Amino acid sequence: MVETVGVVGLGLIGGSMAKAIHQYTDCTLLGYDLDGAVLSRALDEGVLAAALTPDRLAECDLVIILTFVRYCRCLWSWILLTRFLLWVAIWL
Repeated sequence: MVETVGVVGLGLIGGSMAKAIHQYTDCTLLGYDLDGAVLSRALDEGVLAAALTPDRLAECDLVIILTFVRYCRCLWSWILLTRFLLWVAIWL
């Protein structure tokens, strides 16, 4: 059973997905965004339980990556050093 979900990229699609996961499930939601203001807003609104950091990535049962393709290459080193069950990329 998926208990902890990580969302990387809290833009239009990632933010919407995070809100839906928060609203319709009992999962603990961790999130990350390059824009600190976006991450702070998601934390302040209570959508996220905490920020997703490299140390906390191993806690996730599921990680959803919703970033532009050009950012995915930067994330590979971060992802390969940790375990995750699913990688989803939106190819924009």
